[in-house]
Amino acid sequence: MSREADLSEGAEPTVRFVPLSELASALHSLGAYGAYARYLLRSSPDAEVPVASDDSGVSFAVSGMAIGHPEVQFAWLFGAPGPGQRAVLGFLRDKLRPLFVYARQGQRPSVEAVFPDHKLAVDHLLQHTGEVAPVDADVVWFNHENVASLTFADCVSERFPPLEFWESVGFCYAGLREGGRVVAALDYTVDDGRYAAIQAVFTDPELRGRGLGRALLSAVIHGLHAQSKIPLYVVSQDNAASIALAEGVGFERVERLLVLE
Repeated sequence: MSREADLSEGAEPTVRFVPLSELASALHSLGAYGAYARYLLRSSPDAEVPVASDDSGVSFAVSGMAIGHPEVQFAWLFGAPGPGQRAVLGFLRDKLRPLFVYARQGQRPSVEAVFPDHKLAVDHLLQHTGEVAPVDADVVWFNHENVASLTFADCVSERFPPLEFWESVGFCYAGLREGGRVVAALDYTVDDGRYAAIQAVFTDPELRGRGLGRALLSAVIHGLHAQSKIPLYVVSQDNAASIALAEGVGFERVERLLVLE
C-alpha cells in the first residue's frame, strides 16, 4: 500500500512511497544502470522509495537511505523527464538531501530544473564482458574479521572507512601484497545477481608505475567472472589515469552518467 509523502504545498504530481518490490519489473530491464537498485531489491525488498507518475510514466529514486542507512548518502534516479520526475527530485532535495544523485544523460532537464544552481559532473560507467587470464600475484580478500591479521602500507590503510558497516551494505575488499604488506587495494559492491561494481583502485604512491593496480584489478575481474558476475567500473570522466587502467584490462564504456553533487 503506497502512502503520500509530506511535500510542500502545490507540489504536482504527488510523491508517494511504495515498497521497492513493486518496481521489480521496471528494474529488471535497466541493465548495468539498474544494478545498485536491484542489489537493494535483493537485500531489502520492503524498503520504501519515493515515486511519482505523469503522462511519461513512473519516476522514482532508490537510495541507501531508504534502508535506514543515512551514511549511504546517494540516490539513483529512474524514469523519464517530466513533472513526475521533477517531483521525485524535489523530494530528494527537500527531505533526503543525498550527497550525490546519479542520473542518465536524458534526465538532465529534470535535474537542472530542480537544482539550477548545482554543478553537474560526469562519470563513465564501464563494463567488462571479455576474458582475463589468472594473475600470478599475492592477492587477498579481506573484511572486518581478518583485516587485523594483515599489514598495510600506511597510505593504503588510511583509505578504508570502518569495514563492518560498509560490508553490511554490500562492500567487499581485495588487496595485493608485496613484501608482506598490502600495497594496493580496491573495493567492490552492488552484487545484484549479475553485476558487481568496482569502485576504486588505490596503489601506494611510492610503488605506482609497476603494474600493481593492474594486477589487482585483473585478479578481481577474474574472480568475478568465475562467479558468473559482470564487472562494472564507475569513474569520473576527469580521471584519465583510472579510465586508462580500466580500459587497459578490457573494460568498455557503456554509459555516461550525470552526477549531482
